[in-house]
Amino acid sequence: MMKKNLITCLVLSLTPFTFSTAKDVVAQPRITITPVEIMPRPIQVITAKNEVAIQLKSVKTQVEIINGLAETTLEMQLYNPNNRSLEGNLEFPLQEGQQITALALDINGEMRE
Repeated sequence: MMKKNLITCLVLSLTPFTFSTAKDVVAQPRITITPVEIMPRPIQVITAKNEVAIQLKSVKTQVEIINGLAETTLEMQLYNPNNRSLEGNLEFPLQEGQQITALALDINGEMRE
């Protein structure tokens, strides 16, 4: 019986919110996204003898539409299992009209732009 009353209270408490915001809804233009097939370049890993390539541990992707443009943020976590610092190149294949607006590295807790 208690469970039924709790659900009823939740539904009733949400109902005024729904009605008050329904009149404020503005029609948004329909956005059509056309899929584009992108063939990634093969990953090229060159290491010296007795060394292991840098490893990609995780990737977080966030996409936000702002004024009709997609702003994509990639957060990549890389790991160097070697006993010395390694140098590398990170390549982003871009389509026509795309651009990188910022790039920063967090190295041992220090942000470097």
